Amino acid sequence: MKKTLFTILFFMCLLNIKAQNKKDSIPESSKDKIFTEIETPPEFPGGVNEFYNFLSNNIIYPAEAKKNNIVGRIIIRFVVEKDGSLRDLKVIRGVNKLLDDEALRVMELSPKWHPGIQKGKAVRCEFVVPISFSLK
Repeated sequence: MKKTLFTILFFMCLLNIKAQNKKDSIPESSKDKIFTEIETPPEFPGGVNEFYNFLSNNIIYPAEAKKNNIVGRIIIRFVVEKDGSLRDLKVIRGVNKLLDDEALRVMELSPKWHPGIQKGKAVRCEFVVPISFSLK
């Protein structure tokens, strides 16, 4: 059992979820658009609890960060592609390079997500997740 406990927060930072387009289908010009507002947001396979498990099972608290008692919440932004793969992962609010790099490393290991849906079709969608590191 790990000696450190991870407090993992997962919430959707896509506020005001709503349709981007009032038409029944997505216009051809929007097929590769990255949506920021969407009818059905992307989801980790199995839901939020499985995402927690994934993070808990894969995050390795960096020894130097643990030694120096470095804690905090990292915010990562990425694009969920139509096929559910994650692209363009970026730390948009970091704590420390050690923790930031570990959060990115683990998110890059993520299995494909269920993609976002707009007007019944999978679309590219921006998504933001916080990952908190704490020591107890």
